[in-house]
Amino acid sequence: YLKEIRGVEYAIFAAGTAKSILKQIKELKKLNKKVKIVFDPGQMLAIDFTKEILEDCLKNSDLVILNDVECNFLHNHFGFDLRVIFSLGVTGLVETKGADGSVFHERVSGILKQTIVPVKKAKKVVDPTGAGDAFRAGFISSLLKGKSVKEAMALGNKMGALCVQSSGGQNYKI
Repeated sequence: YLKEIRGVEYAIFAAGTAKSILKQIKELKKLNKKVKIVFDPGQMLAIDFTKEILEDCLKNSDLVILNDVECNFLHNHFGFDLRVIFSLGVTGLVETKGADGSVFHERVSGILKQTIVPVKKAKKVVDPTGAGDAFRAGFISSLLKGKSVKEAMALGNKMGALCVQSSGGQNYKI
């Protein structure tokens, strides 16, 4: 069990309560100091997080994934802009923007930098259900294959666009 845990390169923390997410992040980091933590609070951000728990999660995370609405909420409700997020130790923030692709925010030599990763427009939009999950699946699978964050975002964008062309979250074909 410990050997497997110590071999984990990336771990994404998403669904769950704020307290359980924080607890699990800390437990994994104790067992595997090299793991890259991807923090994805999703809709729970508006429901269950306090400023203190959110700050602790960010301090223990390498990458953060949020959609544009969640990014705005993080800033407007908690006062966490990009400068604050990066000052806590986060190395990158992936902001998904639906049909407008995604943006990678990072700090390079102390300067905040944004890279827009475009998406090929969906032929038709039938149902947005599952598009965020499809993005994350493409993103994480690419990271595990050694791709860069931006390459991973490109596949995530493609998966999200494929998803919205079908009814239901898991009915699309690659």
